[in-house]
Amino acid sequence: MLIEYVTDGFIEKEVNKNPNPLTEVGSFVYTRTYSRWKATRGRREYWHETVQRAVNYNMTLASDHLIKIGLEPDYRALQQEAERIFLSIYNTKQFPSGRTLWLGGGNDVINEKFTLGNFNCSFTNVKDWKDLSEVFYLLLVGTGIGIKSTLKMARRMPKIRTNVEVLHSQYRPVRPEERLEHSKLVEIGNGFAKIYIGDSKEGWVESLELYLDVLTKAEFKHIHTIKFSYNSVRPKGERLKTFGGTASGHEPLKEMFEGFSKVLKNEIDDSLDPIETDEDGFGQVRPIHILDMANLIGANVVVGGKQSNASNFKKHSSNSVKLLVA
Repeated sequence: MLIEYVTDGFIEKEVNKNPNPLTEVGSFVYTRTYSRWKATRGRREYWHETVQRAVNYNMTLASDHLIKIGLEPDYRALQQEAERIFLSIYNTKQFPSGRTLWLGGGNDVINEKFTLGNFNCSFTNVKDWKDLSEVFYLLLVGTGIGIKSTLKMARRMPKIRTNVEVLHSQYRPVRPEERLEHSKLVEIGNGFAKIYIGDSKEGWVESLELYLDVLTKAEFKHIHTIKFSYNSVRPKGERLKTFGGTASGHEPLKEMFEGFSKVLKNEIDDSLDPIETDEDGFGQVRPIHILDMANLIGANVVVGGKQSNASNFKKHSSNSVKLLVA
């Protein structure tokens, strides 16, 4: 629970001294990027409310940490520090992480489950297929990520099948109370399996994990066709109550899985040598395949308040993920 280090009374007194500290450009950028929707008031935040929320969140992190390590917080000193920080940010003298300005203190779910969303940047080596799932999750919570894939790393990754067909059920969105939160894999028989995608960040990541499991684990080598069901994914434009903003719909997710299949079947860039496979269809990827798959993940995710459509994916390029391939 956030502690109100910066009180409404303090803000009312100080904001009256400088009611409009933002320039026209600054006001536009702030409203577009950092002002959260306040459902209880039927409007977006004002600048002083955003700063109050972010400062209270950061100072609560400080006091919680002191308690965690066995120290007693000096709440009065922390309040005085919070008020100084508020004035500095409000008057545009300094700024916290942009991610924290957007997410920090947004609601209890964000504060407890999605603290990683406060980080602007991260980095990982892709040495296993689960690393791509982590890339997906970090992008979904708003953390930018860079990856590295070398020939040595790629050669040590489990082999992946390139002969699995990907199909998609017709999208028929179900009512909110009927939506699955988590994804699940159901084997239909005769080599067919269906992945039902859950309507949550975790559900989206789980769908990728299930897909990669089918393609890489020997226990699933009898499955030759995967069909995706997106019926639990909320329709495009529906308001996102936890993170804010609106849903991108199921299409970017569908295009991501279609793109993966094309990468593995060498249908993205026919100038590349195809993946060499054994009699069961298992083959060893190269760094360029990891690059393309990571780009497709980035294209699927809403980043910076706008959607990058996977249908605009170009050969080995993306603005959503920074990559180093060797």
